Amino acid sequence: QIEFLVADARYFTGDPQYHVQLLRPRRGRFFCRIGHPLAKRKNLSLRALLDYAVVGTRIPPMIRKILADAQGEPDFNPTVECAQFDAICRVVRRSDAVGIATMEALAEQVEQGLIQLLEFVDAPSDDPGLLLHYGIVSRVGYSLTPAALAMMEAIVRVDERLLAATSM
Repeated sequence: QIEFLVADARYFTGDPQYHVQLLRPRRGRFFCRIGHPLAKRKNLSLRALLDYAVVGTRIPPMIRKILADAQGEPDFNPTVECAQFDAICRVVRRSDAVGIATMEALAEQVEQGLIQLLEFVDAPSDDPGLLLHYGIVSRVGYSLTPAALAMMEAIVRVDERLLAATSM
């Protein structure tokens, strides 16, 4: 039996069947391998992504719409959708694909010089709709085991530590 999960809280907030403990919002970033053709370009626009495969996890509908509107396209979906961050990074580092992930996931590889973050002139970076809103979701009316409660507390502590450690 699943006692809780960590997911995009927007799907559960407001539903009386679920209790949601919000974690802090996270910004997604596009990244590529060092030496990628896009890494060298100035004044990069989101339309440039149309020429490359995009690899990432499932993107929430609101974020897809904002990115699609910025590209002038009807929708925005990764070319390759994968739940495993390590696999996403391997594909990006060994090809001309562009990845998308949260800054927390990318920080270590950026510091090690394995990947490069991409900046887009037409990406609305201050739009709160582009933030991922994760939360710890459990069902109302069901008690949680001590192990589940301890894991939830650990997730919250890590989230707070990441907030203190990353400000990118």
